[in-house]
Amino acid sequence: LNERMTFNGECPFITLRELGYKTPIWEILWIAQLKSNKVDDLRALTGKEKTIWDQWEKEDGTILKAYGWQLRNKKRKVKLDEVLHQMILNKELEIQRQIDMKDGEVYVELDQIDHLLYSLRKNPYSNQIKTTLWSVEDIESMALPPCAYETHWQTWDEKLHLTLNIRSNHMPLGN
Repeated sequence: LNERMTFNGECPFITLRELGYKTPIWEILWIAQLKSNKVDDLRALTGKEKTIWDQWEKEDGTILKAYGWQLRNKKRKVKLDEVLHQMILNKELEIQRQIDMKDGEVYVELDQIDHLLYSLRKNPYSNQIKTTLWSVEDIESMALPPCAYETHWQTWDEKLHLTLNIRSNHMPLGN
């Protein structure tokens, strides 16, 4: 079964139950902006004591190596160029002390989100601008294997397009 949903403009919410429209936004901020796997970080964002993630929260307060952990910890070394240098100076990226020298060139480690932002600036027409939460070696160390596991960002007709790959979804209730 191969299903694809495409939205141009607004995304319809077809559901049989009341939706918390802010909840998915909080979760995206928790995972992509905070790059967090700590359920308390999500609670702090929402101001609520309970989340849907409570059922997967482990004793250490995390969902282990899932979601935000993957975005924060899976990194790529990128050769320092003018675009990257300017983004670092403008504090558009969260670079820590991850600088390496090789053959007289300077390299910086970028997590998946910073690499995504850099790639969109450097070469927005690339077909390789992706993030992935599916790491085969880490699946057993995740409280829950990721349902939404990959994004693919593409630019055409001067517009940014996003494809989100999902392995498991509750249609139409959770979609």
